[in-house]
Amino acid sequence: MSSGCTGGFTGNIAPDDFGHFKTQPGVRKQAESLVKRDIELYKKLKLTAVPAIIIKGRVIEGNPGREVLESVIEREMNSSR
Repeated sequence: MSSGCTGGFTGNIAPDDFGHFKTQPGVRKQAESLVKRDIELYKKLKLTAVPAIIIKGRVIEGNPGREVLESVIEREMNSSR
């Protein structure tokens, strides 16, 4: 779950590094804070599935497939011209 805009865990943690959370209290606390922030954002946006993609305010939940995403992006790009 990653997002560069409105939220999402952006820690870029490799699976091999996950054990680090158990031994480093500061890192664990930061991760817990990010997860709590994400949960609050998901509640606010009423998201019920992951992944969730937000394009110009339109929420697309689950895996819609490439064609659907391309269509939505094209539509949004054309509407802003």
